Amino acid sequence: MKALTKTILAVLPLLVSTVSHAAFMLNGTRYVFPSDKKVISVRVSNEGDVTFGGQVWVEDPTGRNSADAHFVMTPNFFKVKGHDAQMIRMLKVNSSVLPEDRESLFILNVQEIPPAPAEGSNALSLAVDSRVKLIYRPSPLMNAREGAEARVKVSSNGSRLTVNNPTPYFFAVTDIRYNHHSLTLSEEDQKKVHILAPFSEASLAVKVPAGNTGFSYDAIDDYGATNHYPEGDKGAST
Repeated sequence: MKALTKTILAVLPLLVSTVSHAAFMLNGTRYVFPSDKKVISVRVSNEGDVTFGGQVWVEDPTGRNSADAHFVMTPNFFKVKGHDAQMIRMLKVNSSVLPEDRESLFILNVQEIPPAPAEGSNALSLAVDSRVKLIYRPSPLMNAREGAEARVKVSSNGSRLTVNNPTPYFFAVTDIRYNHHSLTLSEEDQKKVHILAPFSEASLAVKVPAGNTGFSYDAIDDYGATNHYPEGDKGAST
């Protein structure tokens, strides 16, 4: 009986890994929609061997579909054969209501629709939903985006940490260090700095000596690369 139990436990992770594998692969980890463009494209590749259906839509970060009022996806339902790809066109509509002095953040969803399992099989079909950031960027902000993460300011009052974003851009801060040591953040505080909104600051429940020196941080750029920003440095290192 013990041998059987060990066998089941050994096989179970393999089964979970197999059924949860995503067939779709996107051509970006995030997408930027410049305000002077009318349309951008998203490439969805099927890395599997069989045909998958797909659905694509845009929502705001809270999960509401109100973002559909700003972007139209065509096609929003599609089929793509194994080892083939589908190009999705994202059209901008009603963008005049979006602010022009800062970026706006949305979430692009690409939902897999797997084929039905063969009758009598024990296979389990799971629909994987890929969610990536979609940033609407006003054209006056395009040229100053590169390296703007260096303007983030980190300080402490002795009981809490403040991360200030004085820029019109959304940032994803992934690690904060004090004297070269990574700080442990709660799940709630991680969410605050993973989506650091324009002209905002995040208050984190981290105790370090009061001051604004000795801090550094990592942030993800437009291309999905993680860059390190040393305290007092104007540039980034990878």
